[in-house]
Amino acid sequence: MLNLLKSVAIQDQTVTSNVCTLVNIMEGVDGSSTFGYSLTPTAVTVNDNQTQQYKHDHLFDIRTLTDTADTTKLLVVSANNRKVKVSGYSPNGFFVIDEPAELVYHDQFDSVLSDRILVSITGVNGYGGTAPGVKLPVYAGDNLLAIYDILSGSATYLNGFDEGDAGTVTGSSLAIGSGLEAISRGILFPFVGVSLTASVNHTGTGGGIDIRYYDSSDTVITADQNTGNTGRISVTGTTPAGTVYVRVVLTGGTGSSFNSPALRLEGNAFTL
Repeated sequence: MLNLLKSVAIQDQTVTSNVCTLVNIMEGVDGSSTFGYSLTPTAVTVNDNQTQQYKHDHLFDIRTLTDTADTTKLLVVSANNRKVKVSGYSPNGFFVIDEPAELVYHDQFDSVLSDRILVSITGVNGYGGTAPGVKLPVYAGDNLLAIYDILSGSATYLNGFDEGDAGTVTGSSLAIGSGLEAISRGILFPFVGVSLTASVNHTGTGGGIDIRYYDSSDTVITADQNTGNTGRISVTGTTPAGTVYVRVVLTGGTGSSFNSPALRLEGNAFTL
């Protein structure tokens, strides 16, 4: 999937309005890049000389043709040891580093004058954190919401849906009252013109699901909305100009209970 990443965005976590966007080398323009990824496990020795992995070192390796308008932002990030987050998409899925990571920029790394950008982070093996924020530090897959452990949560919120009104979590389902909202945490997705589909299993009547698009100041630009009855309800929309973050919103109706939310590229049901 990484070789097929169409576009990657890197966001400065100190000045979050600084976002550098890189495109796949097949585009053949300044800022075109190739992408690679490696994972190195670290293990400890336990009883009977057995080993057990307890953390992973993730390295995202980018080679890019110099684009002074955008990559200059990353030179400043690297020089000042600032943290970054990363978001990218391919024809059938996403690659996300959603925890603050280290960035190192090597100017004119090789004979073809490409620059090398290394983004690294060390994380737990699997999901980590405290409910309702249990998440993966690095995610590759077809459901953008699955950065979080969305099949469980705290008593009142599914993981990743801890904005908006509280509800009641039973197993993997969230029950919320009529007219109340459960809002997912903002996910970095600063790409324009990308069609996304949000869906969720819903029991009840009149419950709804929205995709909301936010700008760099985390203000709503617009939203796509749908309501439905019992079953899998969904809504599809296209990211408008100025989008930096996206959120999925679940709105309660009569007897509403939700589970297994998803945010995928339009028409994609493939699991990476």
